[in-house]
Amino acid sequence: MGRSVIVFREVLIDWVHDINAVAYFLSGGDPVAALNFDRIKIASSTYLNAADVYCDGASDETEINGAIAGLAGAGGGIVELTEGTFVTDEKIVPANSIGIIGHGWNTIIEKNGDYHGIELIGSSGSEYENIHLSNFRVTRNASDENADKYLVYLEYVDNFALNNIICDGGYSTGCFLNYCDNFNILECNFINNGAHGLAVIGTPANPAKARIIGNICSDNTNDGMIFNGIDHSTISSNTCLDNGDSGIAILDGEYCSITSNICEGNGGGGADSGLKLTSASNNNVITGNICNNNNAYGISVASGDRNVVSGNRATGNTTSNFDDSGTNTTFANLNDFN
Repeated sequence: MGRSVIVFREVLIDWVHDINAVAYFLSGGDPVAALNFDRIKIASSTYLNAADVYCDGASDETEINGAIAGLAGAGGGIVELTEGTFVTDEKIVPANSIGIIGHGWNTIIEKNGDYHGIELIGSSGSEYENIHLSNFRVTRNASDENADKYLVYLEYVDNFALNNIICDGGYSTGCFLNYCDNFNILECNFINNGAHGLAVIGTPANPAKARIIGNICSDNTNDGMIFNGIDHSTISSNTCLDNGDSGIAILDGEYCSITSNICEGNGGGGADSGLKLTSASNNNVITGNICNNNNAYGISVASGDRNVVSGNRATGNTTSNFDDSGTNTTFANLNDFN
């Protein structure tokens, strides 16, 4: 005879900073959640299964930020986002010791205005830390054409991880990290953004230290990845394809391992390279990279001192396969620049 599914939802009050998580769940008649208040499951407007909090598809950042505030007040925890699209009208703001974890790239955070999609801003000496963003997609509504607003923006945030997120179709840079330190960016995608895919900015006095491993940056208007002020970092096993400027651009980078990256088809109609070091990038090791068919150079040491170039392959690049305009560059082992 067939059957119908009826879903009843109880809408709880929004979280505020001084709500006690245990009391909140107990008052809602959920003693099990009260014993596990370090994780809050938030459902999208189209999700039909059990969750702690349900969004309605409008200003969904209200429920997400409320859960973050409640968990932060209890010492930290995980905001779990279900499958579906979370439509925001303001930024999502993480906090110390907070994870925002989705269920893969079918968990979508949609930006819809003049704000960064996910934003956390500390200050020098008062940095945020222990943030984990994982397993979701951040994008924007096509009508959102606000310049210099990024899908993810972190400033003065240390000791954090971005893992398996995708920043897709930002009007400007996909992910912008400003004055951050000691972080991991692992197996993320930064694609189809209107400026850079990933931008990391430090200063010579306070450079970023990071592990950037296994990411994909493709079809961004400017650089796939740009690092300005970075040291003692690992940039490894990334794939940078068909970006308008360089695949990987490093400015003022020191003592970094730049290893086993693939940079192909970058430069568009410009004069940038597959992999470029410039602006006093010193004492780096460039090894095992594949940089083919880029518009200018395959690998360019445009500026820098005492860099080591070893075991790379660069072929089919328009201007030249390799450019050494630095000083005291060491060539060790076999490079294929033919």
